[in-house]
Amino acid sequence: MTISYTDEMKLALLDSGSGNWGAVINGLLTLVDAGYEVTLNAGADLSAAQYKVVYIDASNSMQLAKADADATMPAVGILPNNVAVGIDGKVRVSGWINNGGWTWTVGAKLYVSAGTAGALTETAPSPRAQCIAIAKTATKILIIPSLYINNKLATKTKKIRLGVPRRWATAAGSHFQVVNTENESVGLYFSDLAVGALSFQVPDDWDGASDMNLVLVVQNRIAETDGDIIDFDCEVWPMADGTANAAATGQDVDMSLTLTGGTEANNMINFITGVIDYNHGSYPLAIDDWVKIYLTANMGGGGAEITGPLFVLDAWIEYTAVTS
Repeated sequence: MTISYTDEMKLALLDSGSGNWGAVINGLLTLVDAGYEVTLNAGADLSAAQYKVVYIDASNSMQLAKADADATMPAVGILPNNVAVGIDGKVRVSGWINNGGWTWTVGAKLYVSAGTAGALTETAPSPRAQCIAIAKTATKILIIPSLYINNKLATKTKKIRLGVPRRWATAAGSHFQVVNTENESVGLYFSDLAVGALSFQVPDDWDGASDMNLVLVVQNRIAETDGDIIDFDCEVWPMADGTANAAATGQDVDMSLTLTGGTEANNMINFITGVIDYNHGSYPLAIDDWVKIYLTANMGGGGAEITGPLFVLDAWIEYTAVTS
């Protein structure tokens, strides 16, 4: 007899001449119980990809999903069987699946791995975390794919206000705190080579995978308009609990103000920005680190006539936060 099948799950459709109704119906019930499946063509060799998670590529083919890039996300389901390249295969997009080789923690959320293509992990990767299943037992998982990926829908730029730098030390110049009538510091006066200090703690809502910006609000009192440059030699040093507090050292963060007149003229307010490298080879950032920042005003970069003064009125850190 000729057998036809449903469109996606490929369930056998009964014809009037079927003799063994029990076997046919039992087979259908087994497939329905396991969950809903769709048919996709394998865009790569998936002949050893049983129990792997897949996504749909731009060619409408399935490929192994991986949470290290937007292009290989989101995952849509799990392969119940191996599939050769170029062949149509089934992807289970809901229901359950059992693998005797798994050893999941019961009740654990399972995410698409950022380290191994097609793999599941109990550890949510950052910043792309897509939960696709929950472990019912150590070897059996319930497939409940979510298309929510946290780096897409739940990040925003936030600020940590650092305030006025603290007077730290001098090499060849001088500096002092500028205070209001309530004796509150409203600025730090810098002459050439004076040093100020700032500090902050890396917040626990930082996304863990992006640079931070250090922003200074400065007001110069230097009557120069010929392109002279005021540099801040910034040393940024993240320290974890138990780290020895050494001398001023760390990753170099370049910041400068070019005195060309106009918006950078004498007595004007300017924001200057430097980038803190989150993945610096010697001084990387980590959540909960205490970060100290040393600011050395260098007013000799554009000409010896630059002697100051310069006021730093405020400072803050801009960073990308995961909000949910």
